[in-house]
Parts: sequence; structure tokens; C-alpha cells
Amino acid sequence: MTTRLSIVEADNSWHASTDDIRAEIINRSYTDPKRNVCQRMIDSFKRAPSSKNTSIEMEETTSAGDQNGLHRTLKNRHLQMIAIGGSIGTGLFIGSGLALANGGPAALVICFVTIGCMLFNVCMALAELSVVFPVSGSFAAHSSRFLDPAWGFAMGWNYGLGGLTTMPLELTAAGLVINYWTTSINVAVWITVFLIALLIINLFGVRGYGEVEFFMSLVKVIAVIGFIILGIVLIFGGGPHHEYIGGRYWRDPGSFANGFKGVCSVFVVAGFAFGGTELVGLAAAVEFFMSLVKVIAVIGFIILGIVLIFGGGPHHEYIGGRYWRDPGSFANGFKGVCSVFVVAGFAFGGTELVGLAAAETDNPRKTIPAATKQVFWRISIFYVVSLTIIGCLVPYTSKRLLSGTSSYDASASPFVIAIENAGIKVLPSIFNAVILCAVLSVGNASVYGATRTLCALAENSQAPKIFSYIDRKGRPISAVVLSMLLGLIAYINCTKTGTQVFNWLLTLGGLSTFFTWGSICACHIMFRLAWKAQGHTLDELAFKVPLGIWGSCFGLLLNILCLIAQFYLSVFPLNSPSSAKAFFEAYLAAPIILTFYLVWKIWKRTPFMRPSTIDLDTGRRLLDAQQLIDEEKTERGNWPIWKRIFHIFF
Repeated sequence: MTTRLSIVEADNSWHASTDDIRAEIINRSYTDPKRNVCQRMIDSFKRAPSSKNTSIEMEETTSAGDQNGLHRTLKNRHLQMIAIGGSIGTGLFIGSGLALANGGPAALVICFVTIGCMLFNVCMALAELSVVFPVSGSFAAHSSRFLDPAWGFAMGWNYGLGGLTTMPLELTAAGLVINYWTTSINVAVWITVFLIALLIINLFGVRGYGEVEFFMSLVKVIAVIGFIILGIVLIFGGGPHHEYIGGRYWRDPGSFANGFKGVCSVFVVAGFAFGGTELVGLAAAVEFFMSLVKVIAVIGFIILGIVLIFGGGPHHEYIGGRYWRDPGSFANGFKGVCSVFVVAGFAFGGTELVGLAAAETDNPRKTIPAATKQVFWRISIFYVVSLTIIGCLVPYTSKRLLSGTSSYDASASPFVIAIENAGIKVLPSIFNAVILCAVLSVGNASVYGATRTLCALAENSQAPKIFSYIDRKGRPISAVVLSMLLGLIAYINCTKTGTQVFNWLLTLGGLSTFFTWGSICACHIMFRLAWKAQGHTLDELAFKVPLGIWGSCFGLLLNILCLIAQFYLSVFPLNSPSSAKAFFEAYLAAPIILTFYLVWKIWKRTPFMRPSTIDLDTGRRLLDAQQLIDEEKTERGNWPIWKRIFHIFF
């Protein structure tokens, strides 16, 4: 029999009023105008009044507000832009060069489309879970509730470490971007400047973070769209050279690089690239603007790319599909395709940030489903279209692309290479500035995700208690300090082994993303089974996944296939013999996660969850579901058919 610890009241207005009173009491001590600025600042770092959070072990009760000291100040626009901005960064602008070199243009498109299909099901599953259980540390909490507390512990640390390692990765990339303009100043100087900047942003709290990410994401999206348009123009001979390109580089050197291995390698990059959409957070205000910049940059690149493909650049040369023919569509055969999955995973990493931000969202039921659907389509379109254009403008045999044999610098970005090859002046520098903005934005987003996850783990005795410290402005200050200290890893880039360290961090981030996404799908499957086994109906859910449990099964299957592809690539690496070093460099996340799981499983002897005994009450946000359903049915009944279909996906 299921032990139900608490049932949250349906009247959320009462909680809203008590939240306001609580916030006022907290704020008075450090906003009193009679106190000087320094004293108010010092007081703001004092611990917020202690309160309970939803236990990952499911041993404590919670209220609808999930009162753990975090502030519910994030709006729908913050959720969308933070998720977009958290994904558009190193994985797309720089890591895609590695994917193109290893897998070729066809592998690039195939892998990113595959990851996009997987991500749709992951995002929908996460939205349904987050609406019902809007708790902090959602990935770990859901895994503990529906799968196994030991697996929840492993997933929490997996996600936390992934964020902590992503930040120095982005700092390294930012320093390399600066090298595009000048190499007279040591990279360590720029790493220091950017590290201090991220610290300042995160001291502003969640609302500031959300605002900054909103505007930076917008800039990135506009830049990608602009590049897509420019790329199409250049492909069709509209650039300065007036040379038609077409599918030239899909034929020579070809569509695939390194065969099957090349394809496998792209999947990890794709997974990393799509990561980041799950984040939300005056660090929020700063991030809002940074995301706006990134969105603008992406849109601008799409436009520019279309123009260049059609011969609208300075050379007035029609490009078209020239590089799909020569050197070809694929590099390195099947291995090349597999290699692209890692890059794709890295690039898409972060789309799950919407769920992580549920505890700091003012209306999870409305904002999370809407933000999740819209973010997925926007990111997928930006990625697939812009990378298709990249494959037409840059041959995978280009010496400037990021690979094991080329120098690792900011000029290796395929976006910058495409613009420079077209003979367009000034614009490469502008786009390089956008890339700088993008990588800093993702670094900021990774700090948000890692610190919130560590805080949730500490609240549930799965991490040192010091990380549960939340000050009066809602900042998990101890976790923020740890993330800044680990950011010092970026200084390793100043050594001769900097490129190797970058590759290790990239693989760790991309592979851990697949474990997170797979766990989300598995949690949703178990949730639906438990929901049915305990006598509930789908009509009781405020938000339902369009494809139901089968969509999560499909998403879980794709995640497993991506992990298998990367395992194959780690055993039989590209352009090198098999070795233990090559295996762990490509598959490092797996043994780390397994170690966390086994240690907690053996120590705590945690049980595997069964549908009939899963706790569906603790932490659940109860709404007047029937009234909401009736109101929505009445509203949708007046919609035309096209709008009903549109609403399912958007």
C-alpha cells in the first residue's frame, strides 16, 4: 500500500499570500533605508529562514510553494529565452566544427534531426512531470520518486557535475574567441575577466539571471536566423564572388566523414548542443539580455547564410550544394556519423532547464508546457537549418575546422569560416562577438543549473549540508562559490594540453546529457504506469503529453541507441587505435554515474520503485483539475482545426 505523506491544498491563492508575507519579513532586515548600503549588502548574505523542501528520498512533506528559500520570480519569457540561450553556445557555434570534420554535412543533419526528435519527447515528458511536481532539483527528485533513490542520487550529481564542468569549458572557449582579434594578451587574463563577470551576475539572484539570459538568447536567435538567410544566398551564388555552391561539398569531399564512426561522434556533440533549455533565473535580468543577443545573432546568420548560398556575397559566387558533392556528404563513414551524436548532445544540452526552473516559476502549469513546446521548435529549427547551411558553405576537409590535427582557436567556428570564405568584411568580427556573448551565456546558465541541483541534493542529505545554504535574496551562495572555484579549471587551457582538456570536458558534458534525458523519459513512463495502477485517470492531469507514454518510450530508445553508438566509438575510435585512454576520454560519464549509483545503492540499500507503491501525493500540486479541464475544453471547442493541431505542438 502506498504511504501518502501529504496532500497539497488546491487553493494556491492562500499560499501566494503567505509567500508575499514571508518575502516581506525576509526583506525588511536588509532593505531598511536607515541602514547603510554596506550593511544591507552584508545582511543579504545571511541565511534565509529555514524551511523544508521536497525530499528526494520522499520522507518529508512539502507545500505548494516548495518553500526552500528560492524565489518564484521567473516568467514565461524568462523560461523560453533561458532555455534557448542555454542551448545556443559552444556546441552550435564551435563544437559543430568538430562534428562537421568528423562526420561530414549529411551526418551533421541526420544526427541533429535525430536528437531533435528525441528531445521533443523528453521535453514533453518533463513538462508533464514538472506541472504535477514543481519541485527544485527536479531531475534527481523525479528519478528518486519513480525509479530508484540511488539513481536519483546519481542523476543529481551527474547533472550537477555536468554544469560545474561546462562553466570552465565555456570560459576556455571565451578566451579562444578573443584570440580571433588578438593573441598579444594571455588567455589567462580573459579567463579571469570572464570568471569575475559570471560571479557578479550570479550575485544578483534569479531574477537578474533571467533578464540577462532573455536578451542574450534573443541576440543569438537573431544571429542564427540571419546566418541561415545569408547562407542560402551564398549557396546559390549571391555572395561577393557570385559563385554557385549548391551541394558541392556534399559531393567532394562527401556527405560523411569517417563512416559510421563519424556519425556516432556527432551524436554527443548534438546532445551537448541541445542542452541548456532547462534553466531559468538579476543574474536572470542579465541573462535575459544576453539571450536576446544570441537569438538576434542566430537569426542574422541564417539570413546571411541564405544570401551567401545563392551568390549574394562579395564574390557573387553561387554555392548551392557544392560541398555536399565535393568533398562529399559524409566523412569517416559510419564512425563519423556516430561521432556527431556526441557533439549534437553537447549542443542541445540545456533544453531541460525549463523543468529545473519549475521551483522558481510563478505559474508552472501554464508557463512550463508553453515554454517547453515553443523552445523545442525554435531550437530545433535554428540548429537544423543553420547546420544544413554550414554543410553547404564549408567543406568538412577544411583545415580550419576544429579537429585533432588543427589548432584550437576561435577562428575554427564554421560560422565565422563560412562568412570569411564568402569574402565579407567586418561581419566575421561582429559574429565572433556574438559567439563570445553566447559562450558566456551558456557558462552563466550552467552555473544556474549546477547550483540549484547541488542545493536540492544538500537539502536531502545527498550532498554536504553547506550547499543547502540559501541567503535572504534567494541565492544558493555556497554552491555558487563552489562553481566559481571549479571555474579555475579553465586555466589549464593556458598549458600545452589545453585542447585535450577541452575535448575531455566536451565529451563528459555531452554524454551526461543523454543519461539525464533518458532518465526523464523513464520517469515519465513509470509515472504514467503508477498513475493508472493507483486508480487515477488522465483527465486529472492539467497537462498531458501529446504522444503519451509511447513518446517517452521512443525517446528512451533513442537515448539508449545514442549511448550504444558512443560506446562503439569509444572502443573503436576515429583515426586511432583502440586504447584505454581513448575509451575513457569518450565514455567517461558512464563509469562516473555507475560509481555514484552503486555507492549510494550499497550504502543506503535503496529499493527499486514499483508502480503500485510509488508516492504520488508528496509534493504534488493539486489544482481544481476538473474546473480547469472544463474551461479549456469550452475554449478549445471554439477553435478551428488548424489551431487545435498547432496547440498540440506549439
